[in-house]
Amino acid sequence: MDAEEGCRSVILAIMAAASQRKHSVFPEHVLFGLATSNDRITGEALKLLGVTRDRVAALIDHQSSFLEGPRPFPEVGPLITPRAARLLVSMEEEATGLGHPKLLPAHLLLALTRDDLSPGVLDALHVDRSKMRGELLRRLATEPMAGD
Repeated sequence: MDAEEGCRSVILAIMAAASQRKHSVFPEHVLFGLATSNDRITGEALKLLGVTRDRVAALIDHQSSFLEGPRPFPEVGPLITPRAARLLVSMEEEATGLGHPKLLPAHLLLALTRDDLSPGVLDALHVDRSKMRGELLRRLATEPMAGD
């Protein structure tokens, strides 16, 4: 488990947006990247609360018309929205607050659970954000490599 998996989650989010010809990466795409990640802590917490790659993909499909209007696909690929960028900053804040020197996908998912950052993403999947947060914190606390 290392920071590379956190980066992989973000890359998967960008790839998900690009594959759907979306011109922006939204927090929904970040959650899709996390649901696609191989990170054990994140995967187990998502599974426990019923969040699967297919459910997130269905949410993205359903919300597509609301997330962005018709525009041509940018030549440079999808751009990260301010909300998604804020998640990346909050990922670091979560890791620092826990005293973890590495950025992990679990820190990114913790950022998604915060009320001030994209509450609609987990709410749309009927996920209790406080339960998700508690489960992640519990798993991070018992993970031997989380603080290394």
